[in-house]
Amino acid sequence: MRVEVGFREQTATTYGFIDLWRRTFSGVPFQQFTATGTQITATYGASSYGVDVQGRWEPIPHLSLDLSGDWQHDVYTDFGSLTGLVLQRQPRLQFRLTPAYD
Repeated sequence: MRVEVGFREQTATTYGFIDLWRRTFSGVPFQQFTATGTQITATYGASSYGVDVQGRWEPIPHLSLDLSGDWQHDVYTDFGSLTGLVLQRQPRLQFRLTPAYD
């Protein structure tokens, strides 16, 4: 399931949006090989919600400043002892500020 709502705005010198979202997954395959060569397979679920932000400001022609980033909260569901723990390899908060001159 995926639900997303947001707001977008654009003027002559600015552009931006903010999106709020919620996602749930189930039946995600998992495979791991242990040090002894044993293969572990399973399925799990995940529950996520967060905010995506992007903006651009052009104060003068050819000069711009972009901001983009997100915050998210992701946890395992239906995965034994890992249920409720934060998903691996998913940063909780990240932002980028990028100046440019064309």
